[in-house]
Amino acid sequence: MDSISTSVAEIHMDKEGIVHIHFPIKNVKMTVEDSRKIYEGRMQLANKDGKQLIIADLRTNPNPDRGAREFTKSTEMVNTTKTMALLVGGPISKMLGNFFIGFNKGDFPVRLFTEKEKAIKWLKKYK
Repeated sequence: MDSISTSVAEIHMDKEGIVHIHFPIKNVKMTVEDSRKIYEGRMQLANKDGKQLIIADLRTNPNPDRGAREFTKSTEMVNTTKTMALLVGGPISKMLGNFFIGFNKGDFPVRLFTEKEKAIKWLKKYK
């Protein structure tokens, strides 16, 4: 299986092994259950070692509640993420991206990008 949809996100793994997370609904509200479903979708696409290179497209400004935000720093998330690129478009998504980076405890590299190609190039360095 190389593509999974949840109620708030579309998740797929490309031929390079990079997991893409896209939020098709603008300003979609996300709960902890939504975050868990995204995590479960990622795990269905998992690499052999369980650590993934992830690009999350935040340009539609997903709106996570407190529980969803807390889940982003959970042991499950940290233990299964090698590195994460956050694709942002404007000031709101950049603020959201910086928020996610603030939760990163240094367990894996996270960086903001405005261009998808540059984000993918950066992620490939961690393969």
